[in-house]
Amino acid sequence: MFNGILIEKDEAGYRASYQSLSEEMLPAGDVTVAVEWSSLNYKDGLALTGASPVVRRFPLIPGIDFAGTVLESQHPDWHPGDKVVLNGWGVGETHSGGLAERARVRGDWLVALPERFQPRDAMAIGTAGYTAILCVMALEKHGITPGDGDILVTGANGGVGSVAITLLAKLGYRVVAATGRLHEADYLTSLGVAEVIDRAELAAPGRPLGKERWAGVIDTVGSHTLANACATTRYGGAVAACGLAGGMDFPSTVMPFILRGVTLYGIDSVMAPRPLRQQAWARLAEDLDLTRLHLLTREVPLSQVVTLGDAFLAGQGRGGILSIVRGSLLPQFPPHRPPRPGPPLQGISQLHGTSPLLPIVHDNGQQMRSNTQVQVSRTEGPKHLYMPHLPAARPPPSMQTTVTPHRQAPALDTRIRRNEALFAHDCEPLSCPLTDPR
Repeated sequence: MFNGILIEKDEAGYRASYQSLSEEMLPAGDVTVAVEWSSLNYKDGLALTGASPVVRRFPLIPGIDFAGTVLESQHPDWHPGDKVVLNGWGVGETHSGGLAERARVRGDWLVALPERFQPRDAMAIGTAGYTAILCVMALEKHGITPGDGDILVTGANGGVGSVAITLLAKLGYRVVAATGRLHEADYLTSLGVAEVIDRAELAAPGRPLGKERWAGVIDTVGSHTLANACATTRYGGAVAACGLAGGMDFPSTVMPFILRGVTLYGIDSVMAPRPLRQQAWARLAEDLDLTRLHLLTREVPLSQVVTLGDAFLAGQGRGGILSIVRGSLLPQFPPHRPPRPGPPLQGISQLHGTSPLLPIVHDNGQQMRSNTQVQVSRTEGPKHLYMPHLPAARPPPSMQTTVTPHRQAPALDTRIRRNEALFAHDCEPLSCPLTDPR
């Protein structure tokens, strides 16, 4: 059994509730994930309230994204203990999603969590941040550089807008934010905005062409806002459209496109191909300032998510909302796991008799990350790791190990590349035997 939110529709009507669910409630899939964090998105708000027919299969667990740890897998790319993230693919709409402590999905939908991120970081970014980087990448692909002029971001206080601003500012662009909450201008300035304008300037019906103002636009609103943004984009500029909070209509003309050569890019985050997703998450790991994530999100327990649907759709609050999904339910891994194919890295361990050695699994250095750092001396000899604070047989003489908290370990990425540090899941919060700290 596990806890989660279930949406049902029957003769009693449409309803969402927090309840205890059985494994039989999970849909078909080749990977089962222990969900640790999810984020609340506009589409989730629609699903929770029934304000729009987002959910098309009942009963269904909502939540269009999640981050967590693989529990079981029949997919060749994933193994128990892998940290993964999922966005879109119809999850939370036609396939049960991330607002529960368990999820079962197709392995092809998953992306490896970048080494720089913890699961909480991934959902602080969420589908909103993933969509934002797709928009930024579209403008970059168009050839727009920081020196070309201002970038307009509409819906600036929302999740996509907030992350887009943070990314663009770090990359050196001058960002103009359009918002209906001018009293929160200081918040937007803290994210890197150079100028704040009232969304009313763009929300009313406008002329087919206006004064050229923007080198590029990231629009999350649609309707008249998108039409006016296109009409005021400079010659040869580009607009990345990814939302419809203001309406799904597009009351524009062809004038910006045939007289100024403006390009309109549609940004689809739901069915984007896997290589593009991997590139997007790699860019987020490279370009996003993690020190600002606390400005972009607030946390709520999973049990309270149902109450947030109406407020979320009403635009109350700013940035994104993180849901703490895992509660007290964390993955318990089996005592042994077969190694992955391929040559082992320096320092990869294998079982050594009955000694409680730390089992690290070969992952080409990409997935070895968690809360405990194990430093292995670069010496010749058997490839074993030893936990010196546990009663056990003596380690091989050629191996010396130390254990330090992950957050205190410096230059982790460099050490991983040099095979001087490996990572295993911190056992302490799992309440599992220290002989199996995966």
